[in-house]
Amino acid sequence: QVARKDRRAFEPITLATFAFLIFAGIVIFYGSFIEPQRLTVTEYEIELPNQGSSLPTGTDIAKERVRADRPESPVGTETAEALIRTDTSQNIVRIALISDIHVGPYKNADWVTKVVQKTNEQNPDIVLLAGDFLFGPRDAVEELSPLKDLSAPLGVYAILGNHDYTEDSLHAPATSGMYKNDERANGLLDALRAMQITVLENKSVVIEKNGRKLFNLGGTQELWTDHADVNATFAHQSPGLTNILLVHNPDMVLNAQKRPDIDLVLAGHTHGGQIRLPLWG
Repeated sequence: QVARKDRRAFEPITLATFAFLIFAGIVIFYGSFIEPQRLTVTEYEIELPNQGSSLPTGTDIAKERVRADRPESPVGTETAEALIRTDTSQNIVRIALISDIHVGPYKNADWVTKVVQKTNEQNPDIVLLAGDFLFGPRDAVEELSPLKDLSAPLGVYAILGNHDYTEDSLHAPATSGMYKNDERANGLLDALRAMQITVLENKSVVIEKNGRKLFNLGGTQELWTDHADVNATFAHQSPGLTNILLVHNPDMVLNAQKRPDIDLVLAGHTHGGQIRLPLWG
């Protein structure tokens, strides 16, 4: 009888463990092979100040459309679109944000082509690339060639992310020297510039449309390289305009908040979330 009672007590534990292992396996499989191949669209609305006298009078509304494949895995891709408009429905600017493409062992030129096609379908006025182009060997940069087909009348701008400096996927601190690989980063920079993509390294430019100055766009170097400098980025900004900052790591907000003149920070790095199960979240 004692043995029988022990067996009865043991069976529920075994079944619970077995059920947990099956559930964990399903989550890992879904998060590794299914979800990263999805591109979804989510819309948000935010307000931006109308600081620039070059814009028509009215309240500026920015609608941010986020398309992100899930989860926050090293092979995810994050894309977004922002619309900046006035209440007169004039001077609308569509900003497409793409981040964490991570070409390498899991993503290739075919995936980049899908992202480019999806982005171009939105008819953006400007495209921003928020870093982490690579995951793995630096020769994977060849898989980024479809980026040359991005279409935006106001241009395509980019910054680099932490994986663009190191092949190691571990997030080591900048002091380790892992994010100092200039040879790897420079090869990527050359490839981006060859595709007519403007790279912002602690620098800002004025974005204009139809002769109107719309906003200052600044881009910093990667936070973990220990060279990101928000003050240097906007050292030569055009006064009186809205300031938009493009960064890779959202922790840069801690630096940006020291400057009240920065109105919007656009970042990548988080891959849009980490494993969102259907009907569960």
